Amino acid sequence: MTTPHVVAVPVRRTWLTALALAVGAVLTYAVWLGWDQQYQRDPVTGQLSGPYESWQVVGCVTTLAVMALLAGAAARRGLAVVVLPLAFTLAWSNPAARSDETGLWLVGAVMILVGTLAGTAALASTSAAVRQRVDTGGRSERSRSRRRR
Repeated sequence: MTTPHVVAVPVRRTWLTALALAVGAVLTYAVWLGWDQQYQRDPVTGQLSGPYESWQVVGCVTTLAVMALLAGAAARRGLAVVVLPLAFTLAWSNPAARSDETGLWLVGAVMILVGTLAGTAALASTSAAVRQRVDTGGRSERSRSRRRR
């Protein structure tokens, strides 16, 4: 009786990947959003907006998207789905909680967590599926098993 061959990812590599994703998420927040905490008042209408400009948010989302796509393509989809949203949300929550007087930072944190979780899951899964398709030459597992018979 033979035992099936199990491919195990080394634990050290998993921890290093998780650390790299967490650091990447925190740096993404710091580089794109962390430095800007000032609201802008429109001189005509007097309305406040901000603290982030749209270009900052686009850059931040693009950076997170690239990290999710790369993690999915590197067969680290599950790790990305857990680490990226959590690390980014924690990075955003720290200054938000300290500066909020209304308690609504928690609502924002939940919205960020849900949004980054959904986006990361979709992008990492898509890139993992594309990678698998490329690796199998465009054939599904079912069609390959039929050909073996």
